[in-house]
Amino acid sequence: DITLNVGSGNTGTGGLVGITAGTTTAGSGVGGAITLTSGDSNDGNTGAIDLITDAGAAVTGAIGLTTGDSTGADSGTLTLETGASTNGGKGGALTLSVGNAQTGAGGGIQATAGQTSGGAQGGFVQINGGVSAPNGGQGGYISLVSGAGTTRSSGKIVVKTVNAGTKGISGALEFTSGASTSGNSGEIKLTTGTGVLGKSGDITLNVGSGNTGTGGLVGITAGTTT
Repeated sequence: DITLNVGSGNTGTGGLVGITAGTTTAGSGVGGAITLTSGDSNDGNTGAIDLITDAGAAVTGAIGLTTGDSTGADSGTLTLETGASTNGGKGGALTLSVGNAQTGAGGGIQATAGQTSGGAQGGFVQINGGVSAPNGGQGGYISLVSGAGTTRSSGKIVVKTVNAGTKGISGALEFTSGASTSGNSGEIKLTTGTGVLGKSGDITLNVGSGNTGTGGLVGITAGTTT
């Protein structure tokens, strides 16, 4: 084994372990890379790479994965990707989990796309289910489920666009099922749960108010057939 250990102290901050790749002054050169690769195995599993901060009585240490800023081009990409399986197995899962809390609120998971200060469009957030093989099963699904309440209400799911700025209109909400070339297209269902010792939930369609022109409409159109 190769082990890097920093000695302990009784004052101030503990010593750090720093790894820095080399710089270059070449006009078209690229700075040195840092690669962490686990050990290979001929017949078994390859080794793991763990990034762990130690436990503590106060707030535990953070782990930051950040690409550097760029002054004249795109900033670097941050990619989290599992390897492919080529011999009968399935691809590895990617899991984002927040630790439990005993007294305070549970930690959140937030994904925010980049903003722009120019005239370009802000960054997008896209979640895609897996694509199946041509002769395989159905494509992967996407599930959004709120948190359960042990003795209280379960959490809600909010899908909304933010208010428009001083110019323009607010963003649209679109719920569309895909087309089909050899069968029925997918359904869109709006269903409230059953109420026990109470009434079932309502379904409400409201059009916002305006101060000019005609009020917004609610249109429901059945499908046509050829």
